[in-house]
Amino acid sequence: MTWPRWHWLNDGLIPLLVVTLRVCWLWPWLELLRYWLASSAPRPLVPLWAIFGLFILSISATRLALTRTASLRQARAWVIAAGLVAVLGLLWWQYAAAQYPLWDTRWLRLVTHALSDWLYEVPPAFLTLVAATVIWLRGVVDGQRPMLRDAVWGAFTTGAIALALLLLAGHYTPAGLPAHTERWVLAFFIVGLAALALSSLQLARAVGRWGSQKQSQVRLNRYWLLSVAIVILLMMGVGLLLGALITPGAVAQALSWVGVVLGWLATIVGYVFLAVTYVIFLILTPLIEWIRGQMMQRPPAREEPIGIMDWQERLRELSRQPGTPIPPEAIESLRWLWLLALLIAIGVAIAIALRLMQFGDSEGEDETRESVFSGALLQDQLAALWQGWMQRLRRPAQTEPDPYLSLAGEEANRRTIRGLYQTLLSLAGARGLARTPPQTPRNYARTLAAEFPADEQDWQTLTEAYMEARYAGQPPTAQQVEQARQAWSRLSPHLTPPDEARTHSARHAEDRKNAIDETEQTDSPGTTGRRGQDDP
Repeated sequence: MTWPRWHWLNDGLIPLLVVTLRVCWLWPWLELLRYWLASSAPRPLVPLWAIFGLFILSISATRLALTRTASLRQARAWVIAAGLVAVLGLLWWQYAAAQYPLWDTRWLRLVTHALSDWLYEVPPAFLTLVAATVIWLRGVVDGQRPMLRDAVWGAFTTGAIALALLLLAGHYTPAGLPAHTERWVLAFFIVGLAALALSSLQLARAVGRWGSQKQSQVRLNRYWLLSVAIVILLMMGVGLLLGALITPGAVAQALSWVGVVLGWLATIVGYVFLAVTYVIFLILTPLIEWIRGQMMQRPPAREEPIGIMDWQERLRELSRQPGTPIPPEAIESLRWLWLLALLIAIGVAIAIALRLMQFGDSEGEDETRESVFSGALLQDQLAALWQGWMQRLRRPAQTEPDPYLSLAGEEANRRTIRGLYQTLLSLAGARGLARTPPQTPRNYARTLAAEFPADEQDWQTLTEAYMEARYAGQPPTAQQVEQARQAWSRLSPHLTPPDEARTHSARHAEDRKNAIDETEQTDSPGTTGRRGQDDP
């Protein structure tokens, strides 16, 4: 068993910065919710260390489950089990650790009582349960795929909106904002700018590799880090200086000047509106008078009085009748039924969220890349989705879906190299060396090179050719295609199983290679397909 190489920037530092971004706005919001909904709670709903821990544990558990399990169902089961243990452990620590040790099951009854105590306010234990569940699911989503620049931008934008709403809510709260909110805001922008800088470096290295044939790449060194740190500190310093110089009085004076201009504009708009409405009613007045005259000529219809039940007298009669008190057992049963309904609702929400999630499904397409929100690409995606649905309806029940992206209409050199790589994926999967969803092609090449160290250069050659064919702006050259063919001719004997133990996946790989060869003979070399159709 080989462990994939751990990349400290992509798999360590950037996810940690994204987690810190979310903590910077989530912690003040939890404190504000505690003041609104559970003011009697003596301590925070979720400790600060627990927020970090839940995020890191959920991301790590998701990536390990996707890497070390054989199917998507097993990965989901492991993630749900780990989340259940983490949330229950947090509830024990918050509400039962002082009375019972963890191995004493009586703490479960104490926690359930805390969850169902809805007498005067929302139970703090229930808020802790909801917050911990949301944090865990957020980490599961983050752990499905690498943290790229789009994920960092999404976390930064969400946090900025959340902090803006927090400042607005704190303005209308009698107690004001939670303590040290300004420190969290400052930390959010410092961490956010650092995460954006590192993700931009990550993107620049990838674009520099795929967009040109130059071997020089942007490197992460101390000079780059020092420059980024100085720029971030200067921006924060300028912001704090402007905040100290621009006093509320100066802002009020500037707004008063703007108010004068807006007042004149409002006056002009009002006069224009008055003139327009005067002309309209001058035209409509005769019509209104005629309709009124027609209505006055008809005698008013006699309305019968509606009999209304004297509810007050009815309530007095009911109050005089001897009542039957509700037994305490019924009240206790309703309390537990309410708690059960809440837990079922949370469970259904978790199940739906996990069902909608795609853990880089190994049963689906193996070649994917992130899309951009352009009109043409969205139209192509909708058209491809509709065509896929229609093909599924017309396809016989026994036909297995193709796990790889279609190569129809692709440029000839791209189609050849990608067809070789898809054959590699199929044959390697048949040998028990399937590519896991979190693995990048380069990491997968290192895994294969560890199994067959004598051909390390050939694995690298074929992988680099695939990266060029898949992501580069220009199609590969004929020389790159020939190098990929030669590398595959030396690698294929390692992956081809014996004739007596040949599996269905291996036969599928051979059929696929034959189909690709036939397509190369029939398609013209100059045909260029729309790559947006190929990518979800």
